[in-house]
Amino acid sequence: MKKLIIVLLSITIACSMMLSLKAPIVMAEPSENLVTNPGFEEGTDGWKAQGTLTFNDSGDAHTGSAACNAFDRTAAFASPYQDMAPAVKEWGPGDYLISAYVKIDGDPATDKMSLVLNVAFDGNAATWKTVAGDINNKSYTKIEGTVTLAYTVEVGKALLYLQSSGTVLYNFMCDDFSMQKVNGIQEPVAGPQPMPLDPIVNRPDKPLVTAIRWDAWLNPSLPTFTAPGTKVTDYIGAQMVRSLSPTQYHFRLPYFGIVENKDTVNFPDYTQEIFDQELLYAKEAGIDYFTYCWYADKSGMDMARQFHTTSKYRDDVKMAAIWDITGTVIKDSATYINVLKQSYYQKIADDRPIIYVNSATTQNILQLNKFRQACIAAGLKNPYLVGMGTFGYTPDLVKEQGLDALSDYAISGGGAKPYATLMQTAQSQWTKDTSSGVQYIPCVPTGWDRRPRIDHPVSWEPVTGAVDKTAYIQTASAPEIATLLQDAINFNKANVDKTNTNNIIIYAWNEHDEGGWLCPTIIDDDGDGMPQLRADGTNARDTRRLQAIQQVLKPGSTWTLDKDIDLSVVYPSPVPKLTPGATMVRTTDVPSATVAPQGTSGKLLLYGGIGTGVIVIAAAVVTAFVLKGKGKKAGPTDGAGPSE
Repeated sequence: MKKLIIVLLSITIACSMMLSLKAPIVMAEPSENLVTNPGFEEGTDGWKAQGTLTFNDSGDAHTGSAACNAFDRTAAFASPYQDMAPAVKEWGPGDYLISAYVKIDGDPATDKMSLVLNVAFDGNAATWKTVAGDINNKSYTKIEGTVTLAYTVEVGKALLYLQSSGTVLYNFMCDDFSMQKVNGIQEPVAGPQPMPLDPIVNRPDKPLVTAIRWDAWLNPSLPTFTAPGTKVTDYIGAQMVRSLSPTQYHFRLPYFGIVENKDTVNFPDYTQEIFDQELLYAKEAGIDYFTYCWYADKSGMDMARQFHTTSKYRDDVKMAAIWDITGTVIKDSATYINVLKQSYYQKIADDRPIIYVNSATTQNILQLNKFRQACIAAGLKNPYLVGMGTFGYTPDLVKEQGLDALSDYAISGGGAKPYATLMQTAQSQWTKDTSSGVQYIPCVPTGWDRRPRIDHPVSWEPVTGAVDKTAYIQTASAPEIATLLQDAINFNKANVDKTNTNNIIIYAWNEHDEGGWLCPTIIDDDGDGMPQLRADGTNARDTRRLQAIQQVLKPGSTWTLDKDIDLSVVYPSPVPKLTPGATMVRTTDVPSATVAPQGTSGKLLLYGGIGTGVIVIAAAVVTAFVLKGKGKKAGPTDGAGPSE
């Protein structure tokens, strides 16, 4: 027994000595904070709006000099958000510690709030990783927890934001967001590779021209996006009526709109007849296809698209789509692929259906590959996918995701400057994007002027700071738009190797309240809000923009449709070049040596007035317009609407 005790004691001593020699256990240090501008010291840089809300930086901070104030929320998930996917790709799968400090700004006194990481991995649908905490309106409370991100191939998105749990959509303050990789080790996963791009063999010599459609010009009583709680006043048509009702915006009203008086417009039921007439206008001008902002069936915003499919002219001007492929489309790929099979869906060189891709942050390579493969399996050629810079695409992202080309939905400008400056901005954008080595479709903006939406904000644009009334471009003349279109055609000719489909996209057919349109409008050149009328009392139609671009797309053609207002001479041949800063100003029945000043009613009076007028372009390019003598209907004095 004594010997046994001695042996055990020796073993114990030896083990103790070995343990004393062993290095101390060191806990892993987490990574640095991966959130950009976590405390809003740089304003709202790096943050976007999740859902409908307004947010800005505020001095009521948890630490530092700033925090974020989130208000006018319309959903529990409405919050500032940041896409952490780039950081997750860099640091790899594993456990992440996420946290934020939150305080209720007003009532209720307390609530439970969740910090959410909305993630999509390996081509799968999104999942929500959440940590919750109790917050109050007295002081900042920290919400903190660890989430596990387990993926093997690809991160699609990782949106970090806050979500309230109660029924009250209160305002809140938030500050000091943090996201750290717990083990502090960068373990990136090799991502998937996009399918190899098919070369374009048969580039067409003739340019292929499309105009974007945003079909919101609806009877204001038509239900649109009728989610629970949607008010009649929030129907899209009702919001558009408010946008264009101020007198100074009536000249933008689509020709089928109704001018009830100088301060009020309206829209009738949209019909097959109206759509067919629009399509014939586009055909006459030489537009090859419409590109649709693709809203869900029965949303109201799909009416024009549906009428396109049933139009007897549907193959004369074809259609294309702006789609979120890996979101909406991939969930019901058979339905969407069937759309691509139709004769009236636009195919580009080598008979490939063209699709414009939005929502850059939601697309992922696995799903894009899957969609391409599904199209090919259905008997289609590999679709030609175009990322739109307006929705987040860059040349590098186009290359990374394996898209075929880059383009834009719109090109904007500001400073209350002439359209000539927007022309220069567009041309600079074309040059910059093609220099990156991607295939390209130049965008021709017909204007940019959001003042109707500043006067009457729309529910889907809670953009902080977008209230600057000088952030617009003066209204373009028809020859200016035609000149920029000709410039785009010349650009494609000079860059054959970078424009392999010889496509051009025009913003837009009918973004009337945002400042870009080709669709004929009413004629209100004197700016009094009342339309020029035909002998039968219907609106005369301003087709000058379409007449002008017809001379570019179909040289030598004669306009055979409405002659309510005629361009007796569109412009000299070749198309004139406007010198930088040159503008077109209106002259009316005044001596030829006198040039009238620009209009003061919120738009430029760019065209000839009632009777015969003259347009003067700096550099002495002269275009004469003849407006048939139709009397204007006088506005009522009692506000009840025009008399019949």
